[in-house]
Amino acid sequence: MFATAAQTNWEQYPWDSLTTVAVAGWDGVTSEMVCHAHASNTRVVILTSMSKQQVPNRTARAEWIAETMDQVAQAGLDGVNVDFEDYVLPDDTATRNGLVDLTKELRTAIDEQGRARGGTMQLSWDFAWSPDGQGGGCGVDERCYPYQQLAAIVDIGFVMAYDMRSQVFAPGPCTAWANSPKPLVEAGLRNWTNIASPNKLVLGLPLYGYKYPCLNGTLPTSKDCRIPTTHWRNATCSDAVGREHDMSEVEPWIKGSSTGWQWDSESETPWFNVVDSDGSVNQVWFDNPASLALKANLAGLMGLRGTGAWEMDAVFGRGMASSLTSAYLHALSAF
Repeated sequence: MFATAAQTNWEQYPWDSLTTVAVAGWDGVTSEMVCHAHASNTRVVILTSMSKQQVPNRTARAEWIAETMDQVAQAGLDGVNVDFEDYVLPDDTATRNGLVDLTKELRTAIDEQGRARGGTMQLSWDFAWSPDGQGGGCGVDERCYPYQQLAAIVDIGFVMAYDMRSQVFAPGPCTAWANSPKPLVEAGLRNWTNIASPNKLVLGLPLYGYKYPCLNGTLPTSKDCRIPTTHWRNATCSDAVGREHDMSEVEPWIKGSSTGWQWDSESETPWFNVVDSDGSVNQVWFDNPASLALKANLAGLMGLRGTGAWEMDAVFGRGMASSLTSAYLHALSAF
C-alpha cells in the first residue's frame, strides 16, 4: 500500500501493510521514523512540489532538484513524490513542457543518487482522478498536464480518487454529494489505463469526508442538501463550500446524527445529516470500510499496481477503536 502522511503519528501506522509512505513536508521526516520504516521494508519518500512560475525555467529547475536531492540524501529517503496541482491551461506550452522536463531531470537525479547508494530509488507523481476533464476536456480542475508523457517517466502514478466534487458543471442547484463516487472512480481509471500502464497506477482513496452546510430550510432528515454557490476554476458548484474532516472526527458524529448513516446507491458511498446547536443542518459525505473495499476491489480487477490512502493520520493514532482502524486497513487491502 502506498500511503501518504500529513502529520507524525507514524508509530501507529500499520507498517507491515505499507510499501511506501510519502511524507508531506520535511517537518514530518525524522530519523526515527525513517529507520522504523526501513526495518519494516517500507520506503519513505518526500511529498513535495515546485512553484508553477519556476517550472519553465531550466536554472530554477536545476536548483530545486539539487536542493531536494541533497535533502533526500541527508535524510536517507528513498525517493520523491511530486504533488503539483496548480491549474495549467491548454495553451500554456511553457509550463506543460516544463513539467515534462522537470520530471525527466528529476528522474535522472534520482537514478544517479540511487546508483551512488548501491540501490534503486522511486519517483512518483500525484495524478488527478482522471486525465480528462469532465465532458472530455483537457484536465480535471483545469490541470491540462501532459499526463501520458509524465506517466511514462515515473515509477508510480498515485491517482487521487477524491475531491471529485471540486468542479460541478451539471445544470440545476448546487447540492452536496459524494467525495469519491465509485462510478466516477471507475471511469477515471479507465481513462488512465488508456494512456498509462496499469502496473504503474496506484488508486489513492480518502480517509476523510466532507461536511456541507445545507441552505436554510433544509429538513434534518432530507437527503436533498442544497449548498451555496461558489466560484472555483470556472465552476459555480464545488466541494470548496464544504470542510474536510478526518474519519477520526466523522465517525463519532454518526451516533448523534439526525438520519443515521445512509447508503447512496448511485455513488456507492454513505452519508448522514447532523444538526448544529443553532438548528442549521449539515450533510456529511464520507467513505467507510464498505465503500473503500468496493473501490479497492475495482483496482484489483483492473490490474492496477495497488491501493493507497490520503492520509494515514486521519485514522491511525487518533484514538479510534482498534477494531475500526483494522476495518479501514482491511478495506484498503481488498485488492
